[in-house]
Amino acid sequence: MSVHRSPAKPYLRPTSQTRDSASRFSCSSSPHAQIAPTSRPPSALGQHLNQGLPTPAGTITHQGPATLDEICNLLHFFGDAISELTQRMSTNEEVTKDVRTTVKNISQQVDNISAKVNKPRTPEQANLA
Repeated sequence: MSVHRSPAKPYLRPTSQTRDSASRFSCSSSPHAQIAPTSRPPSALGQHLNQGLPTPAGTITHQGPATLDEICNLLHFFGDAISELTQRMSTNEEVTKDVRTTVKNISQQVDNISAKVNKPRTPEQANLA
């Protein structure tokens, strides 16, 4: 969707009026007011640049007013995208909980092993190790 804009008009050189021998005005182009040619093709003048946003499948990118169907299609696209992102966030939260539980269990096991290793030993236990 975009705001309707009138197409860009090419720059016109100002003209100066002079009188010819019959006292009629004639217009001549001034050589002083010129601009460099644009690198964009004439069909692209006045159009917005692509902002890198994904376009829903089946929609046509064009300038000008949008139809009600186009707006409805875009709303459905956004709704689907939001649903997908919500599902992905939910999955990520579940995975994060699982990882935290695993890390907590490993940490407890390391603490238990560390406590056993650091206990004072009798001479018989030292010989067994």
